[in-house]
Amino acid sequence: MHNHVKVDSSEHAWFFRKAMLNLQPQLAQIILAAKSPKHAKRLSKRIRCTLDWDSQPLAEKIMEEILIDKFTQVQKCNDFLRETHQKKLKLVEAVPTSDTIWGSGLGKFETLNTEMKCWPGENKLGTLLERVRSHLFDEGWSESDSEEMPTPLFPNQDQLRILAIG
Repeated sequence: MHNHVKVDSSEHAWFFRKAMLNLQPQLAQIILAAKSPKHAKRLSKRIRCTLDWDSQPLAEKIMEEILIDKFTQVQKCNDFLRETHQKKLKLVEAVPTSDTIWGSGLGKFETLNTEMKCWPGENKLGTLLERVRSHLFDEGWSESDSEEMPTPLFPNQDQLRILAIG
């Protein structure tokens, strides 16, 4: 559950919150019912934003909340984050969509073969994941904390698109 709402993926949660904050509750409900994360993203194109949503500080806070939910409730994701923590790896979203806000702005191969300072993207998602990782594993979060969590919010355990760079 994210914000007391059952969601199928982090994409569902993200676009649901975006629609709600832009005062479009009917569209938010349609997004929640989307059959896949990709479908939720497609539906999000209908959201009418008055501001550049992704560049807003509130967007980062919301994404951080979603990531905490996902990486504490989906064991596969938690294991991934724990492994990257133990190896002290840099996290980066590398998808071939040229996302210059949340990702490196490059695909996987290009990200791995380009110096970080030369990435066209800000990699906000990777930075937030590193912050969540620090919160979970450096600041006293433990396996026993997850027993107090409600039923998992992300039953579909969408595919990770995050690279860990050593």
